Amino acid sequence: MRTYTPSRSRRRITLGAGITATALMMSGCLIPFGGGDSSTSSGGALEGIDQARPAVVRIIAEGSYVDPAEGLVSSAGSGSGFIIDAEGHVVTNSHVVEGAGLVRVYVDDEAVNARILGVSECNDLAVLDLEGDGYDYLNWHQGSVEPGLEVYTAGFPLGDPEYTLTRGIVSKASADGASSFASLDYTIEHDAAIQPGNSGGPLLDANGRVVGVNYGSSSPTNTSQYFAIPAAIAEEVTEVLATGKDVESIGINGTAWFDAESDIGGIWVSGVRAGSAASNAGVEPGDVLLGLAGRDVVTAADQATKRGYCDVLRTQGVDSPMTIVVYRPGTDELLEGEINNPAKPLAVVGSVQPDEPDVAERTAPAGFRLVSVDNGRLTTVMPEDWTDNEGRVTTEYGEANALEMTPDSPNFLAGEYSAAGVLLVMFDGLQRSDLQEVRNFLGRTSGLNDMCSDEVPTNEPTLYDSDFETYYYVDRVYYDCMVDQVEAEVATMWFPEEDLLVGYVGVFKTDRQFDIAGDILFGIDIT
Repeated sequence: MRTYTPSRSRRRITLGAGITATALMMSGCLIPFGGGDSSTSSGGALEGIDQARPAVVRIIAEGSYVDPAEGLVSSAGSGSGFIIDAEGHVVTNSHVVEGAGLVRVYVDDEAVNARILGVSECNDLAVLDLEGDGYDYLNWHQGSVEPGLEVYTAGFPLGDPEYTLTRGIVSKASADGASSFASLDYTIEHDAAIQPGNSGGPLLDANGRVVGVNYGSSSPTNTSQYFAIPAAIAEEVTEVLATGKDVESIGINGTAWFDAESDIGGIWVSGVRAGSAASNAGVEPGDVLLGLAGRDVVTAADQATKRGYCDVLRTQGVDSPMTIVVYRPGTDELLEGEINNPAKPLAVVGSVQPDEPDVAERTAPAGFRLVSVDNGRLTTVMPEDWTDNEGRVTTEYGEANALEMTPDSPNFLAGEYSAAGVLLVMFDGLQRSDLQEVRNFLGRTSGLNDMCSDEVPTNEPTLYDSDFETYYYVDRVYYDCMVDQVEAEVATMWFPEEDLLVGYVGVFKTDRQFDIAGDILFGIDIT
């Protein structure tokens, strides 16, 4: 039984602003690629927001990584970066390039040879060195950063080779810097929109100076929130990376998680860099790092972030021998050893047999009843005073099972929207690649695209994974509709184990209706 966790509950930072394909967390080293002679560039510091373009680069990374739902996957994604000196040092996010088998860097649309000099896993930063010199570059912003400062996101979102700028202001000068993929002292929160592909690009002030390095966004909320690594942190770290030395990294690329029910957490290792401390110890892509230097790497206090893991690296130093505990799901083995100690590589010390979850007969909370689609394959809850209508609908994707729930059925999804309601549609045989198209289809056919404004949607499928559920989702939030007070959300979810795609359309006019729609969404079970 799998319970869907709706997007509105995800207030944590995600990698949605990272790269246009699934985050490239993989093993391997950089293979220089490209050509073009950039030595004829003026090689000067660029001033002014309208002059920044030549120093902002597009980065394409290709390789293989291990996905918790799909196993070994070959993929490519794009990110952004920027040049910081005439010698051609480029700053970007480590998750854009770390472990990639092939990296292409484009300067003014020309491919240039490059190599990775250093990465910082905990600060999500990397420095590349372009072939040649005489490059135009950007200076770092000096002085304080205060709320209200006008800022610009520069880069190449969505893999588009055309350079873009979006404008906003700093919302919070010192936001929480801990997330599932990094651990910073603090971050800059702003509203200059970033999208997949903007990761690693600069956040600029009106003078074209780098205020921060864009690296993440929040899940859709009533206000857009985007995050950048402050220049005060990035400048200091990249000075070390440019010397060829890593900072706070043992060579893995992964994501922190924590399961409150079992009180167990770890780092899912998607990729391992060849020749790194982790690789030399025997860590493999697909492993789960559980312990380091005698400490659980992710505890309840860490709140599913890398804070505790990175604190261990900062305390011990990345070159020190440290005990390491790893779980290998593919073989159900528990391994122990030491990193930075060739005499004690990882060795099997036992196996882990997960407890079978207790399966109890499901009941609805007070005031609700259970409703189902397709003979119980999809079940959720609905208020007792609402009506439901189950049937089959014909779409451009073929026939699908549908379930409509509303307190006023004749008006829901009939173009009037005088009532709240939720529509669930089950599509068999569709894949993760269909998520965005089906989401757009539902928004278009429901009329919400034409009658409402909407927030920037999640177009890159986002993975949700826990012990007992795995799915991908995309969604779109609507507001300011032509019908007074109407707000809405459209989402699609793909469950790989069931090979099932579920579409959701929720319409609400009051806080109570919003809560009910959330109860329905929270209550989805796939069996």
